[in-house]
Amino acid sequence: MYICERGHVSRRLLLETQEQALLEASGQVAGQGFKVREVRAHTKATYQQSKYNLLREANEGYAKAVTLLNSAGGQPGAPGAAPLGPFLSELRALIGFFSLDPNRVCDLVLEAWESWLAAAPTARARADVSGWLAVLGLFREDAPTQLLGFRFVYHQGGRAECRKSAVEEVMLAALLRGRGAATPAAPPAPPALYRLAGQLAAAGRVSLDRLTPYLSPDDAELAARYVAASEVVQAEVEAYGKVDLSAVSAPAAPAAGAGGGAAAAAPRGTFSGASLELDASRFDELLTSYLDRPSGGGGDEKDSGKAAAAAGGGGGGGGGGGNQKLAMVEGLLAVG
Repeated sequence: MYICERGHVSRRLLLETQEQALLEASGQVAGQGFKVREVRAHTKATYQQSKYNLLREANEGYAKAVTLLNSAGGQPGAPGAAPLGPFLSELRALIGFFSLDPNRVCDLVLEAWESWLAAAPTARARADVSGWLAVLGLFREDAPTQLLGFRFVYHQGGRAECRKSAVEEVMLAALLRGRGAATPAAPPAPPALYRLAGQLAAAGRVSLDRLTPYLSPDDAELAARYVAASEVVQAEVEAYGKVDLSAVSAPAAPAAGAGGGAAAAAPRGTFSGASLELDASRFDELLTSYLDRPSGGGGDEKDSGKAAAAAGGGGGGGGGGGNQKLAMVEGLLAVG
């Protein structure tokens, strides 16, 4: 009591460091009443929950995160949009207060970025994206690569061979639950997704070496498509060196227009007496169509045949997502 009155130590320090019996004897606390207050304070600090959200439900946290992203007015930190500093602070607070899964929040950020690109694809493909990159700085460095990969897998209908760990299995399952079950009829990946991947790769936030295994088709299937398409093109080119004598000697059919007669009746890919021209653009289109064919897709049966079998084209319609690797190259070129 004496040292407290003389100002050598503060009363608060005594209350924090001394035993209750000593404090009662020195008159610093009022006996039993102090013990009751101590228990109440401890209970309130340790066990009492917030009244407005007793369980801190995760769905409310994700709803607030989506609202925050929608209310940003575009890219955070850009002119006319939400200031970057307060935006990052609020997003970080939401993750901590509601114990949100950072990977799911990162996926929401990527989806908002993709929607921002889709709104003006040409103007924003080469825009400054430092604001979005700053938001991604809240998350693990490898998270964008994995989440983008899972998005590409979703648009393939759930191809499984690219997933290498149980953790990635769980992350993919959670992502697909949020988007609905993946089916063979999953829509192809939108162009904005490829531009998003291109911007992240250009900024060094996504590794193309790690993203490529998620894209379809795999290298073996792509090589098989190229070989099959080359064989079809080669057969077409060789056919242009032959003359269809039956078509030349056949009686002229009634003209169906400017190109009627024997020339119109001649099979495509062969010479006739009236047509000796070779259109190289046809072969470029044919080769590109085979390389860009969706897995399991159809195509021109007259042209495909052997190539479809060699390229792995079977039954079942579209939804495979096409050649994602070729579209990825286009996305990289779009962002410069």
